[in-house]
Amino acid sequence: MRQDQNHSFKGLFYLPENTDDKVPGILTWNPEEGASLELIGGFLPQLTQDDCDSIIENPYRGTIYGELTSNEPVSIWDAYQSKGTTYGFSDRASTETWRSMWIGIGIHTDHEKSEFKSASLNLDNLYYLTNDGRFCPPQWTKIQGVDNPGKKLENGTLLMPYILPVVGGFRAEYATEEIDNIKYCINTCATRPWASEATEAMPDFKLDMMTSYQQRGPVITLQTRAQANIELLGKHGASASNLIEYMSPFIDLLRLTTFKPCGIEEITLTTAEGDKVSLLSHFGEPAKPEENHNSYEIIFTLEDVSLSSYLNIRAEMTRGRQAAYAWGVLVGLCGYSSRYIEEYVGQSVACAEGFHSWCLNINPGGSTNLRARLKDLYDQLPEDIRNELNLNVDNWAQWAVWARNHVAHGGTKRRKIISDSMSLFAVARVTHLVTYLAAIHKLGVSSKKILEALQGHPRLRAAVSSVEKVNHIDAPAESS
Repeated sequence: MRQDQNHSFKGLFYLPENTDDKVPGILTWNPEEGASLELIGGFLPQLTQDDCDSIIENPYRGTIYGELTSNEPVSIWDAYQSKGTTYGFSDRASTETWRSMWIGIGIHTDHEKSEFKSASLNLDNLYYLTNDGRFCPPQWTKIQGVDNPGKKLENGTLLMPYILPVVGGFRAEYATEEIDNIKYCINTCATRPWASEATEAMPDFKLDMMTSYQQRGPVITLQTRAQANIELLGKHGASASNLIEYMSPFIDLLRLTTFKPCGIEEITLTTAEGDKVSLLSHFGEPAKPEENHNSYEIIFTLEDVSLSSYLNIRAEMTRGRQAAYAWGVLVGLCGYSSRYIEEYVGQSVACAEGFHSWCLNINPGGSTNLRARLKDLYDQLPEDIRNELNLNVDNWAQWAVWARNHVAHGGTKRRKIISDSMSLFAVARVTHLVTYLAAIHKLGVSSKKILEALQGHPRLRAAVSSVEKVNHIDAPAESS
């Protein structure tokens, strides 16, 4: 079930501790706002003023179960009441509205219970990280019943029969790796004709099964896609919350390879018994699978850095809470910047300092000051990358330190400040760019691929344009 689309479900809903009190309602899913449950009636008794004050101080949050008209069970997790109305003298609410940021369709369980053994994700642009060529070049051919193929006749007729070779079907484990008792895998698939005794006996029936008959004429759609999978290898299962944590490496991979947020089209969880559960959540970004893809959007692929190498290097760089936090900020800033420049400055500089200290494990938590860390982080880049950036490192490092102190410490003692907010933004953007390049270089992306991205990738090109602005900011001066 696609979580980038709106959905609406009718059914009966109840609290797990009160299965006999079922209330009719409509559950809707909006990819921007999350889940909303509109009840005709309510779970909670009519509230007094004291009750309202108590709820404001200690709002009720919990799981709500539902039985949809489609006979599917549903679990609404971390639900909270947003409003309720009462008519007449009833001691129960006449209507209630509950909201949630994630729901599971196909199961009754709490999100913290270890019910699941695997998960699969459909992610925007994942297929383009593979070298899984399924569509082969068209070939001109002869087809019975077509006269004079390729020859234009006097009446304008020009018939050109051709074959489009397609490698259809499912390819398991295009890339796979096991780490920390979790198996990470990428599978690929492509459209194939339906195979059965009937279709094999009647080829026209096979064609009919693939054809959509529209008013303008018949249409055959061929499609390829890749799917990311996570499987727990031990005897124990995982909760929905745990599986979302385990999905992070794939989300990070897409953000690093595209330098933009990763769209999630669909998430399916599988229980130990093999039951499928559709997860609708605000984990990640809404997908845009129908948008056009441009080849320049991909900075590196699994041909440049294998899935095995990426997972192991990432695991090494994110060990410990400090390292995981710095890595999370680094990935989160790919393709994103805050509306508030001060916030962006704080995030990008803290990310650079934390990445150098904890992810690269260079004097972690030691006395090395921020300016030294920034300069050393830049020195981690290969010489040809540094030449391409042509960054005035001393000027950048000084201004990054000043900007961090100005934001984090409520101003600085330096009299000379950056009066141009776009210069402050440029310092933050260059700081994140240098950190990002150091990260993908550590992952094993070659200098050649990085140079191509700096020159051709639109979002990286925009970041590189900030280097010149940083180079021309006057060096900071101490106050008198």
